[in-house]
Amino acid sequence: MSEYRCSVRSNYVRVKDEQAFKDFIEGFEECDMVRAKDGRVGFVCYSWDTPVRYNDEDDLSDPVLLVDSEEEIGRHLCEGEVFVIEEVGSEKMRFLVGVTYAYNHKGERLFVNMADALREKVAAQWGALDLTDAAYWEE
Repeated sequence: MSEYRCSVRSNYVRVKDEQAFKDFIEGFEECDMVRAKDGRVGFVCYSWDTPVRYNDEDDLSDPVLLVDSEEEIGRHLCEGEVFVIEEVGSEKMRFLVGVTYAYNHKGERLFVNMADALREKVAAQWGALDLTDAAYWEE
């Protein structure tokens, strides 16, 4: 049986309190804050999984995903900043994933799935579509 593996990182943004942001990001397994030359910060994840933390180290049944933490992310961002998290992954070659999340300082989240975005663009520009998924297809 295969398992899903991915790479996850962010863009760089201005935050209200760099140490608080660092503590927040590094609370997720194998995530490190990174800094751009202009002082903006972001993160990289060295795991092969979506960034996750557990509020109770003895209870691993209720994980908190970083991508679902829009309110917490929003509290760290300076007004006008847009924090972007990108994830690319696969389950061997059964399927490929490309997703992007955007967060603002109000704690709002937007989501784009690469395959869905392409389908919408094809339909808008070329009309009818007969696309199969770029995935393993059993007959």
